[in-house]
Amino acid sequence: MATTTPAAPSDRTLLVTGGTVHTLTPSGRTEALAVRGERIVHAGTADDCRAALDGRIDTRLDLEGRHLLPGFVDAHCHPVMYGQNLAWADVRPETVPDIDGLVAALRAHAGGLRPDAAVRGFGYEHRRLAEGRHPTCHDLDRVATDREVYVMNASGHGGVVNTYTLRKYGITAGTPDPLGGRIGRTASGEPNGELWDGACDLLTGPDGVKITNHGPNFHLDDPEDVMRGHLLRAQETFLAAGVTTIGDAQASRRELGTYLRARDSGDLRMRTSVYLTSALLDTALDLGLSHALGDDSLRIQGIKLYADGTLGGWTAYFPEGYVSDCCNHG
Repeated sequence: MATTTPAAPSDRTLLVTGGTVHTLTPSGRTEALAVRGERIVHAGTADDCRAALDGRIDTRLDLEGRHLLPGFVDAHCHPVMYGQNLAWADVRPETVPDIDGLVAALRAHAGGLRPDAAVRGFGYEHRRLAEGRHPTCHDLDRVATDREVYVMNASGHGGVVNTYTLRKYGITAGTPDPLGGRIGRTASGEPNGELWDGACDLLTGPDGVKITNHGPNFHLDDPEDVMRGHLLRAQETFLAAGVTTIGDAQASRRELGTYLRARDSGDLRMRTSVYLTSALLDTALDLGLSHALGDDSLRIQGIKLYADGTLGGWTAYFPEGYVSDCCNHG
């Protein structure tokens, strides 16, 4: 009696029919798709696709009149940061109307954390808060006075910390603004809790990632298993929206290490190009990294350069000031 050996996963075939297959060819669409392993081998008529698979079809997919689109590409995103933000308190304008609401959201989030864990939130926009201003360290002291509290602006270019955090990292009236960054201050010169762009380096500790004047520093370290969770949480959101290829537009050792571990464990399911933060430019040149390096799964594609700050956080330079604050030049 003859037996049939099942095809190995790398050789299994799939025939897709019954709908519209959108392609990047001049015609833009066709009726069927032939797949072998992880590769599309033909897009065309159903008969042509069967022939391309030599008549052997392990699986059939009937679109039932639906449309099949190529995977989307998000060329500028921050998946690890995004996953990190998903794990933080949601303080976007859609959920938080004022500073009292922001404090309440952070308090509620803190209730689900370990007593010593940092309390973090993402997405506030000061112009859309009822008070029309940034929160201060004193506002965030209402959340906690015995652990770090940090609420990040929607721009990602900085935010506000509580008094405990200022003291922990030695940020005082005598701390100078770092190159490419700004420490918010009261009229008397005391820090008010705001930290922008290069000043965010102060939050990563002596051994953390440093961006200096090369943009904002959102590279807060977490244990490897937590970083893995951040990436996989973001990846599921991307894939659910049909995004299969991404460009991480500011990668430090934190991001690259997270991607490498995910790839080696088989968890990285998006094609990923990373753009090193320009703070690593000299290191990349010293290594001879003058071209893309990697494969279809993960590659170092280039360098992320900043020309200026951000509009959302008012750190971009305007000689005549901002419309709503002519004395603020960024």
